[in-house]
Amino acid sequence: MIRETFKTPAGASFDIDIAPAPAGGKRYPVVVLIHGTTGLRPPFGAPLRDFAEEIAALGYLAALPGYFPGGTTPAEVSIAPHVPTLRAALDHLSTRPDADMTRLGLVGFSLGGGIAMSYIAASPAGAVGAFADFYGVLDPAATGAIAKFPPTIVFYNNRDPVVPVAANSAPFLSALSAAGIPNERHGYDDDWEGGFRHVFRPGGPADTDSRARADAWLTTHLPPVGRP
Repeated sequence: MIRETFKTPAGASFDIDIAPAPAGGKRYPVVVLIHGTTGLRPPFGAPLRDFAEEIAALGYLAALPGYFPGGTTPAEVSIAPHVPTLRAALDHLSTRPDADMTRLGLVGFSLGGGIAMSYIAASPAGAVGAFADFYGVLDPAATGAIAKFPPTIVFYNNRDPVVPVAANSAPFLSALSAAGIPNERHGYDDDWEGGFRHVFRPGGPADTDSRARADAWLTTHLPPVGRP
């Protein structure tokens, strides 16, 4: 991966790790992973970078932007303040010759899932071609703009005390189904205390299975094909 820096409209600077698309001069779909409130500090950052590289190996440009100062401690845990940072990261990626921003996938984790939902809800329909939500915080705006959502796969911890399924993944999935949006759900029993029984244990059964399913969802709904 390569590390670059991007700036927000407010002038804040953040790192973005990029796993480039296949060589050859073509433009490929872009998949952006959005971390949660644990940031990119150990032990959470390395598995997300590995996941980004795994996705890139399928034939995408994959990127993992930071949005907490220093990539560690949350400065703001509500959704709205971070959406402009995601937009700035996407603007930065749009300057790359291997990036086809008309084919965009988002993979959000916890708060990052809520940020992705907010971005989709505020964007034109079709702006995002596929979404993988990992135990995401439900943005109330999402259900009001559910028709804009792309095919979505949702993963959650069945006994999550941090982002309870009943108040987040369940109503989100119900709204997707009611709107006729293709969706799929997968619940797991992961009791990793290091992840607060919220984040999946890196390398554990839930982590391994959910990543494989997310990869398959992306390749189905956002085919990794290069274009001139």
